[in-house]
Amino acid sequence: MMSWSNSQWLFLYFILGQFNVHYVASAWPSTNSSNIQLLGLFENVSNTSESSEVSVHSRAMFKAAVMLSQQYNITIEGQLIEWQSAETGGNTINALSKACQALSVSNIVGIVGPQLSREAHLIADLGKTIGIPVISYSVTDPDLSDRNAYPNFYRIAPSDNLTALAIVKLLIRFNWTSCILIYQNDAFGSGGAKVIDEAFTNNNLLIEESIIFDIATLRIRRDLKIYLKNSATRIVVLWVQSKYMPSILRFTLKYDLLGPHFTWILSSTVSLNVFDKKAYEKLIGLFVIEPITENVVNVPINTTLINAAYQIWQKFEPESFPGLTKLNYYALFALDATWSLIQSLEKLCSTIKTNSSRSCWFIIKYKYSDHSDWETFKEKSVIVWPGNSLVPPTGRAILKGIPLRIGVIESVPFTIITHVINEFGQNTTKFTGYIPELIELLRKKIGFIPNIDIAPSNQTYIGLIQAVANGDYDIVIGDVIITAMRRESVGFSNAIFDNSLRIIMRKTPDVSIDLLSFLKPFSQRKYNEKLQNRSILSQITMSIWYSFGNIVGYGVGFHVRTAAGRLVAVGLYMLSLILVASYTANLASDLTISKSKDIISSIEDIKNGKISFNRIGVFIGTASEDYYLREISSDNKSYYPLKTRQGLYDS
Repeated sequence: MMSWSNSQWLFLYFILGQFNVHYVASAWPSTNSSNIQLLGLFENVSNTSESSEVSVHSRAMFKAAVMLSQQYNITIEGQLIEWQSAETGGNTINALSKACQALSVSNIVGIVGPQLSREAHLIADLGKTIGIPVISYSVTDPDLSDRNAYPNFYRIAPSDNLTALAIVKLLIRFNWTSCILIYQNDAFGSGGAKVIDEAFTNNNLLIEESIIFDIATLRIRRDLKIYLKNSATRIVVLWVQSKYMPSILRFTLKYDLLGPHFTWILSSTVSLNVFDKKAYEKLIGLFVIEPITENVVNVPINTTLINAAYQIWQKFEPESFPGLTKLNYYALFALDATWSLIQSLEKLCSTIKTNSSRSCWFIIKYKYSDHSDWETFKEKSVIVWPGNSLVPPTGRAILKGIPLRIGVIESVPFTIITHVINEFGQNTTKFTGYIPELIELLRKKIGFIPNIDIAPSNQTYIGLIQAVANGDYDIVIGDVIITAMRRESVGFSNAIFDNSLRIIMRKTPDVSIDLLSFLKPFSQRKYNEKLQNRSILSQITMSIWYSFGNIVGYGVGFHVRTAAGRLVAVGLYMLSLILVASYTANLASDLTISKSKDIISSIEDIKNGKISFNRIGVFIGTASEDYYLREISSDNKSYYPLKTRQGLYDS
């Protein structure tokens, strides 16, 4: 939608302008003289404020086409063709019931309609069973193109396959790569969603999410506000009937889900009359893709037949005739369907050949047909995009000027928190470190408004992930490890630093090696009398010589003369053997300790139980805990839980 001058507003209404018919009173001539009749099925043409414009206009052109056949004296088996019409109310069983009632009392040779895809499947089966042709003026379900399943069914409006292809080429034209799809839960919606998904897959485009609009409750089966605002894509495809669009668009207006933040692509038109004029600014940038007639794109048409049908309509039902500029395109499709059926019956054709290859699709400035691509429309108008911009949107979320709730967790050196007193004497919190600097750099480049919120000291990393999933934060920036399980809840950017799991063990203090520790049992205060009254150097020299001589058994010049002396000498010899053995053992032990390895060298040692599981500390709420439970203990929480970072060092 666009906000143009008065002449351009006419073009806008040409795209979107339609008016509800509040009262339809008909004065068509009675049809009881002929045995050859056509049955027209229309959704809602009753005299209520809920009357459908498509139904009213299509029924009028259906009747006008039948009356034209009478004026041109077209007969079947010598009889003029007459008509019957029935209102289905959009109910499949009602459509079947009305068709069966007409067939039971009249000679129905063909059916024009029904209007909805969910009704068409049953009516097409009915036509196949009793052997009469069924031609619809508005049904687009691609499944109905199966000639084996529905050999008697034909249609005028192009299949959803063409619409899906047009949407795909539209996205490619503006370099959009993804969208959100909202569709109604019936044959029209599910069929459209299926072909759009196939077309996107074949062209490497992505439907980020498919959301259902429940036509029974008239509600979307999700919190659309939260989902759209949290989604990266800003292209939304709305695949619902026109009568459901006002309620959906009112909801989007209420929660600011239209321009300038989102670009919507609608599958059918919606009247501006249902909106307050104050909302027109928000409606700027809506795309509408719908089938149109050939004359819109300067393709020759049978104006004589159409003008004659207009005259008949104005003569018998002038109160519903909207004027040539406001005529619903499906009314002309109904005329085509009825006239094709009449001519085919006249020539006794066994099949009805309707060529929809020239049906075109039209979106503000561009036109599309299945034998060409999007082409510039002849009107030299300028597209005004959401936000009154002349630049096509990127299709992704734009953060410029958008406040973001950014969660951070204290983690040196990434986020360092200090409390300082400002010039007003107030205690304030100051953020320093790699993460605050990164946030400031992104703010300058992207233009968002950062609202930094420090996570509580007892917050775990898993809790941070859950806070983003719950909407407590828009984003979290920190040393958060990316895991497959976490990707199921939230999205991650590319990693900004490398990380890995570590095993932390208490460091064993170095052992002091004393090669003379075997002499500690002896006192330094005992002296040999023979060594008294000597200099210190002489005492040391003689002590070493005396000890060495006795150890090796050589003798040192002291001769034993008494039994007690001999006993002492024997004791010294035995002691020498003990000291040599003690020295050797002490030296070997010290060397072994100095070269010993850690108990745990890898994760495999922990898996093999080299250390008791209850002696293993794991920081809870982290990726380390997830890894331990998944790879080591098989979800058995047998470890010692660490709740704080300081606990890693104190435990």
